[in-house]
Amino acid sequence: MKKRFKNILIKTRKKNGFSLLVCVVSITLVLGTLVGCSITEPDSNEPLATTNKSIPNETNNDLPSIPPETKQADTKEPNSTVSKEETLSADGQQIKGIVEEFAVAYFSGDKESIQNYLATPYEWDIDIYGGAADTVSNMSIKGLTEIGENDTGNVCVVSLEYKSSPESDMFQYLTIELIKQSNGWKIQFYGIEG
Repeated sequence: MKKRFKNILIKTRKKNGFSLLVCVVSITLVLGTLVGCSITEPDSNEPLATTNKSIPNETNNDLPSIPPETKQADTKEPNSTVSKEETLSADGQQIKGIVEEFAVAYFSGDKESIQNYLATPYEWDIDIYGGAADTVSNMSIKGLTEIGENDTGNVCVVSLEYKSSPESDMFQYLTIELIKQSNGWKIQFYGIEG
């Protein structure tokens, strides 16, 4: 029995595991190389980054306007066959028009035009966009679909989502609070979030 036990110990000492080590290292290198060289496909749910340049306004070439493809309100059903204009209430459509026109004046720095959209009295300083208007892209008005028919004195809040430059990977938001007055919707507050 002692002889047998000695033979077992002697045989295991002679095996140093070199061949096992070589196999494990080889497999690790091969699998690591295959994983590193594999092609990754973009997620189909992620929207592709597009840049939208502002189109000059027909009446005043100094003022940018919101491109038609970005003048869309958010909807809850992205594949809906009903146009986004039809899903908005009358007040929602009025607010959409006011916000689009206000955005042109705000981003171009036209304080006189901005005053036309403000409630009387306006309690805040009139701020204008500090960057270059021609670099603003990907504009979209958020919160329009939640607006129903409102009475005079009611307040609605929407956000204008935009990128400060086409290369930017982050959206910024201009929050606009509107109040319905006897002469229509007027802005009682606006400001950039963040």
